[in-house]
Amino acid sequence: MNNNAGQATYADKRQKYYLESNYDWVKNFIDEHTSWTEEDVLVRAENMADIYYHKILERN
Repeated sequence: MNNNAGQATYADKRQKYYLESNYDWVKNFIDEHTSWTEEDVLVRAENMADIYYHKILERN
């Protein structure tokens, strides 16, 4: 899927490729992420770091 999408913008990839995915997790992801800006990436990275630190490493 990503190979076909290439260097297209997230909006184009979302419309042309990701909406056609057979994977539920892809559909869930694009439903939750309608845009993909630098700010979106930073917020997602912070959320993932928080999950890793507190739930996987079990640190406070």
